[in-house]
Amino acid sequence: MIQQHFWIKIGDGMQASMWFDKWDVICPLSSLITPRAIANAGFTLYTKVADVYRQGEWGWPDQWLARYLILHNIQHIDLHPRSDKVVWRSSGGKELDYSASSVWEDIRAAQNEVPWSSMVWFPQANVRHSFFMWLLVWNGVKDIAGLSSVANSWDIIYNHLVQFASSKKAVHVIGKLVVSAAGYFVWQERNSRLFTSKKRCVARLTEIILATVRMKLHTMRFKRTSQVERILQEWSLPRGLVVEDDDCG
Repeated sequence: MIQQHFWIKIGDGMQASMWFDKWDVICPLSSLITPRAIANAGFTLYTKVADVYRQGEWGWPDQWLARYLILHNIQHIDLHPRSDKVVWRSSGGKELDYSASSVWEDIRAAQNEVPWSSMVWFPQANVRHSFFMWLLVWNGVKDIAGLSSVANSWDIIYNHLVQFASSKKAVHVIGKLVVSAAGYFVWQERNSRLFTSKKRCVARLTEIILATVRMKLHTMRFKRTSQVERILQEWSLPRGLVVEDDDCG
């Protein structure tokens, strides 16, 4: 699926493989012409586009034009004194510079945005943690996350957090950070126990989770409120994180 998007944009034709690269809609020609036929015609498997396209014409053997009628459909090219270039051709036929984002846009299965997306992907989120939101450890972290009243049920946790998915209030951001960090470290611990002999107790995991969230909180700024004052005390955060006007408090 991905290979069909990789094209060679012809420059001087000196790097593009005549047989194995995709520089025309019918390419690669190796899917049509066998190595034996290539050798019998006096070419090699290392033949470049510039070796066959001369003075504005394709140098096809006459017997090939009769045998491989599709060769008549190959477009003429315009050789330039610049190197051939790998490009990404989108599903819509647009040539783009190759990048991770252009690849993702073409290969992903696009869906409508789900209502809980902002609960997982929010500006203060640690992306590595967010992927494992569904793996939860609850006891030992929920009190300091301001979620002590939320029962130990994923449905209830989800229904609670989704109400504040887009909220930038400190208590709601912290709740999302704690839940995602807990999920990540439980997943990590599960893999460690499956594939190694290393184990960490619940108390140690809780300590790691809270320390990780605390480190993240040190990178944030909070608007001064009574709720934020309580959060600073509970998380042992410096008062220097408080500003008079901020988008996270």
